[in-house]
Amino acid sequence: MNRLVLQLGGYWLAFTRHGKIFHKQLEQFLELNTLKVSDFQAWRSQQYEKIVHHATTRTHFYKLIRNPELLATNKADVRSKYELFLTRHRLDPRVRAISTSGTTGVGLRIFTDNFHMSSVAASWWAFRANFNVEFGEKGIVFGGRKISSHGKHAIPWVFLKPINQILASTYHITDNNIPHYLNILEKEKVVWIHGYPSALIPIARYIIDHNIDIQVRPKLVSTGSETISRESRALLSSAFKCQVSEYYGQVEGVCSIWRCNYGTLHDQGILGELTLRHAEDKGVSEIIGSGYWNYTMPLLRYHTGDLLLSTKSTCKCGRPFALGSEIEGRIDDYVLSSDGRKVGRLARLFTNVIEGDEAQLIQISLGKFKLLLPPNGSADKRKFKSNLESLLGEKITLEIEIVEQFKRTRSGKLKTVIRSF
Repeated sequence: MNRLVLQLGGYWLAFTRHGKIFHKQLEQFLELNTLKVSDFQAWRSQQYEKIVHHATTRTHFYKLIRNPELLATNKADVRSKYELFLTRHRLDPRVRAISTSGTTGVGLRIFTDNFHMSSVAASWWAFRANFNVEFGEKGIVFGGRKISSHGKHAIPWVFLKPINQILASTYHITDNNIPHYLNILEKEKVVWIHGYPSALIPIARYIIDHNIDIQVRPKLVSTGSETISRESRALLSSAFKCQVSEYYGQVEGVCSIWRCNYGTLHDQGILGELTLRHAEDKGVSEIIGSGYWNYTMPLLRYHTGDLLLSTKSTCKCGRPFALGSEIEGRIDDYVLSSDGRKVGRLARLFTNVIEGDEAQLIQISLGKFKLLLPPNGSADKRKFKSNLESLLGEKITLEIEIVEQFKRTRSGKLKTVIRSF
């Protein structure tokens, strides 16, 4: 992605997500963590009542439902009937359209506004505050954006000055490039690090294997968007010599979960009403959320499709809303490029699937892929192939196959990316 476009995007983020609304919401969220649990819960009930009233009086979808508590909505509903969830016309200048990367294999457009986006941004900084990270302290994010082309002189990072954050590409992480990344961490004196586990773990492994004592001590390393094991969290902590946590959320912004120092996952309690629906597997529940802040496209009792091992109700840390130990359901496999790079978190590619509820990418061998679609599915093969080639930095062959069933995990979750060799 063009570096200038990203830098301009930094100014846009600062303007739309870190303005007056953001600071007001952040102040409120931080204050909530000082309240008694009963007062915190009373505040949550009030926010839920407000969004339910708004949804049932302003949207065509919820107006038809007498008791929204009994209603279950999901990505398929929103994808096929999105206009019924809107309280404003999608062309209203206040409305923003954003896309999910598609953990079920198919992308989804969500309509929102600056108030909602600012609230989500504030929830991230409220999360970091649990680890003494203050707003505005410099951080680095290892995300899924491609920042520069593959090549000898590629510079896989860009500094977004308006928000004091470094954005680093995950598609350039090789043993040859990792020293360059470590140099960035030290030179820029980053205070916090966030990224996909599939990006941070190879860097941590390199630090351990080469016995490197990095000359920077971040306050926090956090992960998201993919599942991470206890062993991998320990590896990150050993390599970076700091606290390691995990933050779970969605573009839909219906709820948020974070991991405390005792390893327990907690409902953050500030983005939405979170409930758990027990699945067939013992101890596993589906995460269901009702967002508090998206008054443009309110979503009530929204089934995220993500699973949580709901094994705890209290925690030694003393913080409220303990949930469990692990999140399942975001288990992305990686694919291999011909030069040995592991390229993960490819779910964003599935935004090209325009019909069908699910899709699955299988790497058969180096440079050879198969895209599986359901009988009602279709895809822009040329664009999908071009985007995948861009991420891998090489030409590939791609076959599309219509199937009745996909391969799934033990809990019934679809793995969108599978490497079969």
